[in-house]
Amino acid sequence: MTPEPESAAGVTRPPLTHLQVPNVQAGVSAAVETVLQRLSAFAARRRTENPFADSPGLSGEQAVSARAFNLALTGGGSGSAVTQALAEHAEIDWSMVHLWYGDERWVDRGSADRNDVVALDAQHRRAAFAEAELHRIAAADDGISVEAAASAYAVDLATNVSQRDPESALPALDLVLLGVGPDGHVASIFPHHQSAVAGSSDSPASTIAVRSSPKPPPTRVSLTLSTIRAASHVVLIACGDEKRAAVREILAGEPLPAELARGRRSTLLISTPQC
Repeated sequence: MTPEPESAAGVTRPPLTHLQVPNVQAGVSAAVETVLQRLSAFAARRRTENPFADSPGLSGEQAVSARAFNLALTGGGSGSAVTQALAEHAEIDWSMVHLWYGDERWVDRGSADRNDVVALDAQHRRAAFAEAELHRIAAADDGISVEAAASAYAVDLATNVSQRDPESALPALDLVLLGVGPDGHVASIFPHHQSAVAGSSDSPASTIAVRSSPKPPPTRVSLTLSTIRAASHVVLIACGDEKRAAVREILAGEPLPAELARGRRSTLLISTPQC
């Protein structure tokens, strides 16, 4: 059953689309196909709207139509598998893509626990994927605080994402991939935690420094729920037996971060069977 359109801060979002797949691998494939479809559609629009994109002397309007596609990746088992699978698609013009992460663990830059090591490894292995611009969040050994890291990531977003959400004026990513935790968390936005209210309509912010996370490590940097909701499209990946309860609550309209993580134009929930 698909819930009715949901709103937060008075902003209505389209209804959630729920896709059930037989297993985790099928869920990864569905997420990859969704991203590829959005990338292909974007590339086609860019060619149509700006046929002189490779020519000098572009007008301001033409330059905007030639902007990058901003894609937020996600960590975790399924999210990492999606990133690795995307990297195999050399037919995509990855030079038109900017890669972001929905959140990052506050560990040293060389740590295998960082989410972005998956994208870095994929870029080292696949030359086409390496053409995408990867925006990395600062690390614990960079000599700055986690709050400063969150602020720097916000500046990076504001500088490099030209589109803006008309309601919040926050940077509007084209597509955000999110793994759903067993408790219904997305990125580093956890139920009943200060991360869930950061970036509210009363105080819009694009990023947050998360401390005392219910899930280790306790310190992280994350996009806010408001930034996720500013995105055009959101894909939620909730595959595996341990995600069943969270999926049921999302479909029932319970106010979990994953239920509130709605894109402005579409939201797709990919899950494995509930019984």
